[in-house]
Amino acid sequence: MSFIKNAKKLSVVGVASIMASMGATISVSAADWSQASYADNDPNTVKIVASDENSVTFTNSKFNTDICKARITLDKVLKNRADYANIAKMEWTVTYTGVTPELTADKLSGGTYVTNASSVGYGIESDDYDEDAEKAIWNNDTYTIQDSYEVPDDTPLVEDGELVFMDWSFADIGSQGVQVTVSDLKIYDKDGNEIEQLGYKDWVEGTTEDDSTEAVQEAEAEEEVAEETEVEDIETDNIKETEKEVEKEEPASDDIESIPDEENAETGDLSIYVAVGLLAISAVAVGVISKKLK
Repeated sequence: MSFIKNAKKLSVVGVASIMASMGATISVSAADWSQASYADNDPNTVKIVASDENSVTFTNSKFNTDICKARITLDKVLKNRADYANIAKMEWTVTYTGVTPELTADKLSGGTYVTNASSVGYGIESDDYDEDAEKAIWNNDTYTIQDSYEVPDDTPLVEDGELVFMDWSFADIGSQGVQVTVSDLKIYDKDGNEIEQLGYKDWVEGTTEDDSTEAVQEAEAEEEVAEETEVEDIETDNIKETEKEVEKEEPASDDIESIPDEENAETGDLSIYVAVGLLAISAVAVGVISKKLK
């Protein structure tokens, strides 16, 4: 019973550590294959059929019947973009499906352009030829082969360099229902350690693993300060505008004690206003008469 209890307490991390110590291979994410597309800035170079967390499937388009090229760049493969400098070797599996006895190709062949050099390449021979040795015979519907690439010392990789997976069977495989799948992409450093890759649909334009949490927090803090400053400026402007409006609304004070009190304003007693008006008119009349007499 104690063994069962202890086994239940094992975490996923603990199990993974045990597997690693036993020499088991632990798979890591293998590129954001959803970002695979055409090469040479030409959509006619490929027809992307499907992709998932482990592979991309493609074939040739009707506009280019000899060769097809599926392209992806290192920034859409590596979890940490800076790891491009640590890459020493890559390897992957190439699978052809949909092959029939009617396939007109003598050989299924291709290779991969990796940033600035070429992979080993491959060629899948047909199973046999007819009695006249003129037509290739294909007995299976699926054929699989490995391809690989080692970084040359004199031509190191470059950041965001491209990987272009190509079929050059020159047989219009697409019209014959044949598709190419690239899967199980593995990337190693010089010590044989596997370099971690992005997960499927994890790539986001303009972001990299190098964007540290601290940097993100600083950016967010700066944004908050900017927003607070903007709010303070708006509030200050509003206060100033309010003060201006109040100044306009306040009557100029002339220290006249005859301004009616609140009680008169409420009761509507106009006698005091009439008296003040008559006194003002009399004063003006007296002034005019005195000027004429002079």
